[in-house]
Amino acid sequence: MRPSMTWFARAATALLTLVATATVLTPGGATAAAPGGRTFLKATTIRSDDGKVLPATIYRLPNGYTETVVEPAAFQKALAAAAESSDPCGYVCDGKNPATYPVLGRDGHTYLCGSDAFSPRTLNGGYAVVELRYSPRCRTAWTRGCCYTVFSGFSYYSNGVQRDWVYAEARNSGKSVYTVMLNDAYLQYKACYDSQIGGTPEWACTGKY
Repeated sequence: MRPSMTWFARAATALLTLVATATVLTPGGATAAAPGGRTFLKATTIRSDDGKVLPATIYRLPNGYTETVVEPAAFQKALAAAAESSDPCGYVCDGKNPATYPVLGRDGHTYLCGSDAFSPRTLNGGYAVVELRYSPRCRTAWTRGCCYTVFSGFSYYSNGVQRDWVYAEARNSGKSVYTVMLNDAYLQYKACYDSQIGGTPEWACTGKY
């Protein structure tokens, strides 16, 4: 018996639905979501400045850049561990240098905000690399990057409204530079670099954390 056109239509619809909802497969066979059109490249790890090793994933973005993203569960675990030892410094830390600003831990010892920092997101844009730096102890964020361009960071309230921003000039420097900190407790932050030479900045940014 010859199949009806209705049957062919149902089969085509099912096939299109399957393609539209497909996910990226990792080499091990597990599915990995790829929101925003990004594609999975490989699993990796990053190391914090106090020696912790955190699992991460490298994605390729639609524009060809790559972004390394720390796994959310590992990020939350780092926050929970830090919360047991110290309180976030809040808005007092706005504009402070993470390499020199001290906070008092619950053990009575003084720590620098940058001493437990890691990069939950790193964007490799070809000629420049920008990192979103984060201190679980201080709950602060800042931008670090290299080279020969301008680096910035933008802080947002939970409703998406921009709260503040920071800036570091490196147009004539082949060395890594970093901005001052911004409070990031219950806020969001993204790290950016100017992808244009001259004129109005065109910011290439990490995702928000």
